Amino acid sequence: MNKETFDKIVPRPPLIGQSRGPLFWLLNRLETIKPIHTILEIGAGPGGSSKMWEGLVDKGDLVIEVDINPDLNR
Repeated sequence: MNKETFDKIVPRPPLIGQSRGPLFWLLNRLETIKPIHTILEIGAGPGGSSKMWEGLVDKGDLVIEVDINPDLNR
C-alpha cells in the first residue's frame, strides 16, 4: 500500500485510538498477504475503524463490527 492510498483510508488524526505508523504497517501486511474476505472487529466502539476496513476489503467482502455497548450512535 502506498502512502497516498493509506492517507485516503486513514484520516489525520486517525478516528481510532491507534497511531498511524502501526496502522500503516498492519494495512500493508494485510494487503500483501490478502487473507481478507471477512473482517470481524470485536470492541468496535464508535466505529472509527469502519472506514479503514471498508477501504481495505474488496467488493462483496464482509465487515462485521460488534460492541457490548448498545447505545453507540453511528
